[in-house]
Amino acid sequence: HDVRGSGEGQPSPNNKTDGRDQFTFDTYVDDAKFLLCHLNVKRNIISCGMAWGSRPAFVFATRFPEIVSGLILYDFSIGVSTTKEWSGAQKYGAKLAQEKRERLGIIEPIPDSKRITSHRDRQDCMKAMSATSKPKYGSPENFADAVGLSSTAPLGYPVLIAVGEFDPNLIASPGGSKEIVQQLRLRQPSTELSILDATGHASVKGRPWLCASVAYDWIHRHVRVDNVNNCMSNL
Repeated sequence: HDVRGSGEGQPSPNNKTDGRDQFTFDTYVDDAKFLLCHLNVKRNIISCGMAWGSRPAFVFATRFPEIVSGLILYDFSIGVSTTKEWSGAQKYGAKLAQEKRERLGIIEPIPDSKRITSHRDRQDCMKAMSATSKPKYGSPENFADAVGLSSTAPLGYPVLIAVGEFDPNLIASPGGSKEIVQQLRLRQPSTELSILDATGHASVKGRPWLCASVAYDWIHRHVRVDNVNNCMSNL
């Protein structure tokens, strides 16, 4: 779903919700939990997000582990990714991925980019995206502490992190996908890292079929099939 302020999501008329900043990851996951309850989906949730959206997906799984059956994170990183240099690296990686797809003859349907990047209000969207810089989640160290990356307690659900081979988020330090997988394996040994061939940042946009295939295969290997069926029937 669109978090408040992004896409078609509308923020509260007031800057704060229940006396707190509404543009935070905690507010977004509370919204998601409320939506699921409204739809009467109360368990067997696979929390999934891409790039920026993978962060609130991780926060959701951390805060509501009792209803989560799996966690899928595409293009995940908790490092600082808002600099011009990092943006340039992502764009260059996307170009390399596109060139490789053309060289190998890989053709996949490309989602409508205008629809993906369309927002009801650009200023509200910028406020929504600013959640990455807010206290508690505003630095790699703070985010790691908030989601318990340094904890030794077993993680109660399986995790898949999928990232393009040309995405700088794969090898970012601190907080890149490879580092996070190593940390998560101390809590959940089955944690998987899938490096997506001929793919850069925004993997779901660049290779939607591959991303869906990787997720489908992982779900049927690590998540109980009756859980998946129950979740699908609830929706």
